[in-house]
Amino acid sequence: TQRTRQVRVGDCPVAAAAVTRRGSQVQLILLQYDPTWQERKEAAEQLDWEDPQPAPRTHREELFQREAVEAALPVENLEAVSFGSASYPLSGGQTGEVEQDWEALLLLAALLRAGWDMGALADCPTEGMFLSRYDWREAFDAIPDTEGPLTLVPAQRDVSGLEAVDLTVPLGDCDPISLELPDSPAVYVTGASLHDPWKQLEETFSHPKILAQFTPEDLAKRRADLENLWTERCPRGMAYPVVCYEAERDVSIQCYAKSWLDEPLPQPENGIQNGFCVMLWDRDAPLGPHGWPMKQAVLSDVPVPLESREAIQVGAVRWHRREAVAPLVLE
Repeated sequence: TQRTRQVRVGDCPVAAAAVTRRGSQVQLILLQYDPTWQERKEAAEQLDWEDPQPAPRTHREELFQREAVEAALPVENLEAVSFGSASYPLSGGQTGEVEQDWEALLLLAALLRAGWDMGALADCPTEGMFLSRYDWREAFDAIPDTEGPLTLVPAQRDVSGLEAVDLTVPLGDCDPISLELPDSPAVYVTGASLHDPWKQLEETFSHPKILAQFTPEDLAKRRADLENLWTERCPRGMAYPVVCYEAERDVSIQCYAKSWLDEPLPQPENGIQNGFCVMLWDRDAPLGPHGWPMKQAVLSDVPVPLESREAIQVGAVRWHRREAVAPLVLE
């Protein structure tokens, strides 16, 4: 379909270029322009030239190294598109810079040859122009009716930040410690505990629902796989430190131990290291003193002896917040 549907979000024009079908696979094609892309990319390249970053030697240096420049696009991570009252779920979008993605460039050229009118995007340079492709989850023998208002429905957006901290968390409960991080939502650390994955393994494989769901052979294989994993990462007699905290329902944190941050990076042949923190929370978790759910952050990079009573030393925190994004209507 070649009817032009466009909207301008601030200085960024967005156009629904086409709905295409190959076999039974229907795809939505979007074209967007980031007016700041070229300037920001050149500034980053200049900074790398004037102040080149050495190769990171420790986890801390790797974690805090300069971030790559990313496009600032008004439409990202769509979960559905609707035409009038008909809604269609989407899956995995792919976005490429037109100048750097030859498939995107060829597709744009094909659309223009077919007579598609770029509208306001015709006045934009190709530097900073991005083409996105979203597959429709359903299979179709023909392109569905695309009349009526076109509405793009984004999934929730993850906003995050990384900060160095000097945080000592005692085992057991403690008075709430406010993590006053720049631009972050309110988070209160309420103590720490130890998580024994071997105890959890025993509880899992003795649960009646698990026993009823798998054959004895499947259970034995799955158990052996997990035992091999934990033997390598957290041998018997060891446990993972857990930071307990209170935060709004859509907020979570990752914590990085000081000892891990200062370790040298492993050689590539040594395999992938954990180097991250697993986030655990229950939608029905009890509420903390501020009325928000209690959550847990498991430091899966620094197992400690089960009998350890040492406080957890945290050297960095990454916070995450899930935010709803308003639908966008293209006329």
